Amino acid sequence: MRRALSAALITLALAGCSAPSQSEPQPTTTESKPAVPKVTEEQSADLLKRISPVAPKFTQEEIATNSRYVCAAILQGGSDKALVATVVKHFNRADDPIADTEAAGVVEAIRANGFCQENGAS
Repeated sequence: MRRALSAALITLALAGCSAPSQSEPQPTTTESKPAVPKVTEEQSADLLKRISPVAPKFTQEEIATNSRYVCAAILQGGSDKALVATVVKHFNRADDPIADTEAAGVVEAIRANGFCQENGAS
């Protein structure tokens, strides 16, 4: 009987050591993400003009959509290297790869276009 009681106490003690304390703050996994502004028709046409020389196989709609992905990375404070990687991810085609220098130009085109502003979300 004593052995069973001792084993039960040890099990309870060990279980108590492995469980997190209720008073300890738990890490959160959700971060607030900035709203990504929509692209107007005028801005979309401008993006097409600026970006199509380095990504000629993309439609105007694809360029506008992919530019919003890059804008999200810009608004989240992505480093230049991360922004180039985002452009490569969204504007690269197997039959028409985009170089890092071209990707950097796409980032600048998106910044210069004017749609990618934190207060411009709609």
